[in-house]
Amino acid sequence: MLIASWHLQDGGIDEGDTSRLGRQLGLLADIGADVVLIQDVKHWPEHGRQGVHMAEQVLRARAYLVTARRHGCHLAVFVRNGSDIKVLRSRHERSAPFWHAQARIFCKVASMKMIFASAHFSPFSPDLRVQEAQAAGEWGSLGVAESVCGEEFLMQRTSGAKH
Repeated sequence: MLIASWHLQDGGIDEGDTSRLGRQLGLLADIGADVVLIQDVKHWPEHGRQGVHMAEQVLRARAYLVTARRHGCHLAVFVRNGSDIKVLRSRHERSAPFWHAQARIFCKVASMKMIFASAHFSPFSPDLRVQEAQAAGEWGSLGVAESVCGEEFLMQRTSGAKH
């Protein structure tokens, strides 16, 4: 299974121009990841969800989107169509300690339960970023494998996961 993470900066859209977004999504599509975690999908919920639809088509994946509490720095998790990943549910976090939000989807891959989470941490407070990172990994103690990605942050844990 291949997991990719990408921070778009302003949703990949420059004054209405989606050229940069198209190039970035093309790079991600070429990787062929089963799960793509994207941070800062700014402007995607607006304008008829144009960015969401474009990403679903290019990545050949289903989007799970969460709107952020601040600054429009929304998050998305994409699961590639036809992959062996069965999405069980989504449960996004939009409250403290997360400055923006955290997109989480709960899945089953073969017999393993997994959580994929896309995080966009506080740009202002190193102390808050530590709290966000600690909260991001809380599910590993429940015997669930998890992969949490965000800008400058990657955590994968399988200890205690039931196979």
